[in-house]
Amino acid sequence: MDRQENLQELYSTAMGLLTAYDESGRQQDLMSGMGLLRKAIGFLAPGDPRRGLLLGNYAVALQKLYEETGDVHDLEQAVSVAGTATSEVPRDHPARIAFVGDHVNVLRKLYERTGHAADLEKAVEIGERAARQLPEHPGPANGGFLNNLAIALRCDFERTGDLDALRRSAHYARKAVAAAPAEAPQRTEALLSLGVTLQELGKRTGDDSALREAVACGREAVTTAHNESLRATALDDLGIALHMSFERTGELSEIQEAVECGRQAVADGVRRHREPTFLVNLSVSLNALAERTGSLDALEEAVDTARRAVAQGSPDQTDHGVFLDTLNNTLRTRYRRSGDMASLEEAVEVGRLAVAATPPGHADHHGSKNNLALSLRSLHTRTRHRGALAEAVELTRDVVVATDGQASHGLYLYNLSGLLGELYGEEGDLGTLREAVSVARAASRATPPDHPDQARRLGMLGQRLVQLFEATRDRTLLVAASDALNAAVRSTPGDHPLRTSYVYDLAGALKFRAEESRSVDLLEEARACYREVAEQAAASTLNRILAYRELSLLTIDAGRPAEALQWIERAVDLLEMLAPGTLQRDDRQFRLAQLNSSISGDAVAVALHAGDPVRAIELLERTRGTLAADTVGVRGPDHVRLRKHAPDLARRLDQLRFLLDNLDSAQSAQATDDVSPGRRRDHGIAQQVAIERQQAYEEWQRLVAQARALPGFHTYLRPGIEQLSQNVPEDGVVVFITTSSARCDALVATGDPGQPVLVVPLEGLTQERAYEQVNRLIDARLLAADNQHDPLDRIAAQQEILTVLTWLWHTVTNPVLTRLGHVATPQDDDRKPRVWWCPVGGMAPLPFHAAGDYSRAGAVTGGSSVLDRVVSSYTTTLRSLERNSAMPVAHSDSSTVIVPVPDVPGAPLRGVTREVQSLSAVLPDARVLASPTRGAVLSALPNHRIAHFACHGYADIARPSESRLILTDYVTDPLTVADISRLQLSAELAFLSACDTTVTPSRLADEAVHITGAFQLAGFRQVIGTLWAVDDQVEADLAIDFYHRLTNGGTTAPETARAPYALHRAVRKLRAQYPKSPMLWAAQVHVGA
Repeated sequence: MDRQENLQELYSTAMGLLTAYDESGRQQDLMSGMGLLRKAIGFLAPGDPRRGLLLGNYAVALQKLYEETGDVHDLEQAVSVAGTATSEVPRDHPARIAFVGDHVNVLRKLYERTGHAADLEKAVEIGERAARQLPEHPGPANGGFLNNLAIALRCDFERTGDLDALRRSAHYARKAVAAAPAEAPQRTEALLSLGVTLQELGKRTGDDSALREAVACGREAVTTAHNESLRATALDDLGIALHMSFERTGELSEIQEAVECGRQAVADGVRRHREPTFLVNLSVSLNALAERTGSLDALEEAVDTARRAVAQGSPDQTDHGVFLDTLNNTLRTRYRRSGDMASLEEAVEVGRLAVAATPPGHADHHGSKNNLALSLRSLHTRTRHRGALAEAVELTRDVVVATDGQASHGLYLYNLSGLLGELYGEEGDLGTLREAVSVARAASRATPPDHPDQARRLGMLGQRLVQLFEATRDRTLLVAASDALNAAVRSTPGDHPLRTSYVYDLAGALKFRAEESRSVDLLEEARACYREVAEQAAASTLNRILAYRELSLLTIDAGRPAEALQWIERAVDLLEMLAPGTLQRDDRQFRLAQLNSSISGDAVAVALHAGDPVRAIELLERTRGTLAADTVGVRGPDHVRLRKHAPDLARRLDQLRFLLDNLDSAQSAQATDDVSPGRRRDHGIAQQVAIERQQAYEEWQRLVAQARALPGFHTYLRPGIEQLSQNVPEDGVVVFITTSSARCDALVATGDPGQPVLVVPLEGLTQERAYEQVNRLIDARLLAADNQHDPLDRIAAQQEILTVLTWLWHTVTNPVLTRLGHVATPQDDDRKPRVWWCPVGGMAPLPFHAAGDYSRAGAVTGGSSVLDRVVSSYTTTLRSLERNSAMPVAHSDSSTVIVPVPDVPGAPLRGVTREVQSLSAVLPDARVLASPTRGAVLSALPNHRIAHFACHGYADIARPSESRLILTDYVTDPLTVADISRLQLSAELAFLSACDTTVTPSRLADEAVHITGAFQLAGFRQVIGTLWAVDDQVEADLAIDFYHRLTNGGTTAPETARAPYALHRAVRKLRAQYPKSPMLWAAQVHVGA
């Protein structure tokens, strides 16, 4: 056989193997065919016209190898070989145009892999120069080239945002489809290319016809695909087109079909180079399906699929930013559904990476910035982090300016309006709110009337108009708001999760209109809307609770109290769903905080209107102290009884409670773990902990239900008035102070089975007035404590506090004490009657124990003060007054541990040393921790019945579980509320000689999430804490006086039962010394029994 025959045989065999590879996908055929081609090329010298043809085919084979391996070296070699081929093939050869197309294609793919713009620019320049030489109606031989040019132009649009490049892409793609024979494989590839371009064109211009044409291209491509790989691509593209069409039409069937196409594409594309792209497109569709239907399964699949896309993709890919952006979106959706803080923190982190990975000129850059802004907005809403909101507004303003005239402009205006509304809520600038309304109107105008997102735009406009009405009382705004919200409701399918949100907002607008016009018809419309939301299981739990509450209050106004009580009880029933134990403590706190403590006072008001004060107390107990309820319960008498009757069940509940607390600890440690540059937080651990917590809590619920099914245990962990009354101390009463827009009262739990509850209507108190006085107190104490202010202003602030205390006396405490018969001043402090104050909701920051008539320049008028008549303590609930009878005692001989930290850098406490020396004198057996650390304190507490802290305290308002006592290692290992709450002790007394230990956000006032509450939850029967910042020298005086009384001058062991009386006397002594300075004597409180 001569050389010529050998060359022909090699070439024929090689091409046969490559064709076999196209049909079978066997990599061995590809590698064998390439080897034979290389051998054939070696037979030909440079300049031989046949060599260019073989090189062209070898370049195509290298592309296919790259698709198999993803190895960039194969792609770089393909570029080099394709360039050589086009230069060596004669210009008049019919195959040359196909090789030019291959050269364009590999240059474009190299750009996508490396991000080098010069490669893409070269591809477009080579392709368009060649296209100008083609006839007006190109034949089949030109189809592949035209398709490759169309793809390169679309890629150039993605890089630059140039719509003209996208339109040129569509032009060449249509020519490619027209040139390809009906059954030819090239037609499928041309259809795919045209479909993707049309998708982008529809997205950028809002052209519905482009989307319809894209769906048609996708369906034909799936039908005509001649191999599994091409079919996977066709399914992926059809799924994208259907998703985009769904966004325009809102048709549920379209997004369902999109998800199925995506799943099939992923299944067919396993281990192929484009698998990460298929995964991310499926994730996008699943996220949309989850938002449309409320499916948690679809949402979890979306998150998992996006994670797989990021993990399998390469950071070098130009689409890597898109993968990260998709993960950001799915995590944010999961956070909105679950309240899981770990998901939100990861969303922000991933969102920043997405923006950084998407070049400024890239078509997806604006979307990435917008999505990061949405996650930052959620972060601000959750943590009140001002920087997050400011950054979100700045990002969104940039995107709005950059997208003017584009189809997505309405979306970005909508998001900006939401951000501006939140910024107004933060800063109170009316100009910001007016801008928010203006931007919402612009968003609606920029959205076609029949677009499914128009409902969202109208809903946002309605919200902003109601917000502006509340600020200006301009009635015309309410009509416009009602119209916008009505339109949003009408245009939203009945099964859409967002519909109930629009109905809820509409109810609010109608209620305002009814109040302004006194229209009974509008009020009934509002009631009907609230009822629709409340009884719709698909509505968010928070909206359902709020709707039941509003429905209840409106029913009271309608004169039907029994019906109103039913509605408010349903709201209370939903509380456990709002903050389930499947969430970690911080997440439960946030969800409860969204109620703003309003549900408790309203529940009491409704029950009292219905003539049922006993039910009022029972509802209070169910709506307050929710976070601690299970922990308190397993330490109480019910659980002790359960240990006797069902020891195995009780032991399993103990184990689960311990596990849940440990999982909280694990999540807290993961959330606060430092993340240094180059090191990302391991969100996989947080996700696994969350799964374990959900499983544990579901088992907890099952076991609690099992316990309640036992004879005599139907109220296990949910006591009725009979059990609650047993917690009222024998030597006093518990007084709940409640406010509501409907009424304000004091409820006195007496412990008397014949009359367990007394009601004292507080006629002079309104909810608005209560909040006004609380704010007045907070402003005054902040001013009085600020050494930078003028001394005269600080003196005036002290007088302002006395004015608030006088108001509190006349409005609340004197009517209550008078009703109880405590109208005189007992001569013996140790025989004074006792009152446990339990302020509900926004009243919590007020010092009821210090209230009095100080109208005469600070002097008490005729014993007219609480301090003169009773000994005061505080409690959050009746349940928290239970003795910790289920907890073991493990004390050492040394009954007291003293924890002093006098020398914090920059903030020394000069009174601490004197305080410790004096305490050591009357407590000679006390153990003093030198240089106390978190670990040392946590180790010491279980071994002592009394703990005394003399240090700084810090109240973290944004994350109250992170409030802390400042020990020597507070920077690296702080002792937080979360740490203390997890302890399981049986101790007597904790004295917190520190600032702000009883400070918590007003929205969590009913949960006692503060340092003082943490010590009580840990198992200390009594805790002495502070309502605000205190002077360390005066605090030292108080502590010394307290322990002197507690130990009879150091002659006896501390008699902790006398703690409330000792504190009472010490506070009265301070008041006598500093009558005009309530900052010094009104902050200290006794909590517990």
